[in-house]
Parts: sequence; structure tokens; C-alpha cells
Amino acid sequence: MPPLEGGRHLHLGALDGFYRHMDGMWQGKNPSVDYWLEMETQFLQWLTYARLPDIWNDWAFGWDIRAKQYLPIEGWREEWAVFGVMFDDSILFADTVAPDSPVYWLMTGYGTVENRRLIAPSVAALMQTLLAISDFEQKWQAEGRAVYDEEGCCTAAELSAALHDLLYRELSLECAAGFEEAFWG
Repeated sequence: MPPLEGGRHLHLGALDGFYRHMDGMWQGKNPSVDYWLEMETQFLQWLTYARLPDIWNDWAFGWDIRAKQYLPIEGWREEWAVFGVMFDDSILFADTVAPDSPVYWLMTGYGTVENRRLIAPSVAALMQTLLAISDFEQKWQAEGRAVYDEEGCCTAAELSAALHDLLYRELSLECAAGFEEAFWG
């Protein structure tokens, strides 16, 4: 990938291939614009390559009330690359030094990185799972089946159960449980 502001290069692990592929697709008049993944049952903001260092700093440092300054967050590691933000400001990040760059979800407001949840064994598995869900949702709708309940506020129980089953076919038990909590809480 090209160097960022100040000539900095990021170590992205398996995310590097994703950003190399998407860089050409996302180029437009505003390189810092956000990109969204919106499906019937999911919402995710993908961060552009140029925004990756800023979001990393947002999570790597926190305000310490006693010291009255920003200090490193205990347990946060330099090799974690934040690449996605959920509707509730929780994040998706990849461990870029681990083989295949496993993907984790970390909810905001819980204070420690020990609360992170594994949602995919690799970046590739995350992409495959998102594609499988998208395909499934499209087929579901093409069959004229309900996506939302009668009130229109929640995913229909039948669709939720089917998506649950799909996740447990695509991912390990640990990853499927983490994915389900991250996306459908």
C-alpha cells in the first residue's frame, strides 16, 4: 500500500490484500469518505486506508483522569488494525501478526481489551461469511419471505433462526457466537 501521511506504512497482515483490492474500487473525489456495508440484518462502516492510523490511535490511547493526559490503553497492541466500526461505535479489528489475521469485535464502554470477542478465524473467513449472509438474505427476499416482524422493528424470528444456523455452518462455535453477538446482539 502507498505510504500514509508522514511516510508511515502500516503492517496490515491479511488486511493488506483486502485494502489493495478495495483501494482501486473506492477511489473517488474524496479519499477519506466512509464506506458502508448495509444489508437487511447488518450494518458496518469500513474505514478507508487513510483513516486506519487515526482510528488505531483512538483505541490505543485513553484519557486518564488521575494523570490528566492520554495514556496507552493497557493490553492494546500495536499489531491490531482497526478496520470497521459498528452502528454502536464498537469496532472490528484484525491481529495482523497472527496467521491469517483473525478478526475480533470489541464493544465500547467495557474498558478493557480482554472483553474482545473472536468473530472470524481470518479476514478471508469474515469476508466469506458476510458474502454468505448477503446471498442468503437476497434469496430469502426473492422468495417473498418476511425480513422483519409485524411491528417492523426486529428481524423475523424465522430469519433469525436461519441466519443463526448459517453462522454455525460457516464458522467455529466460538467465532459464530462472537459474530452473532457483534452483529445481532
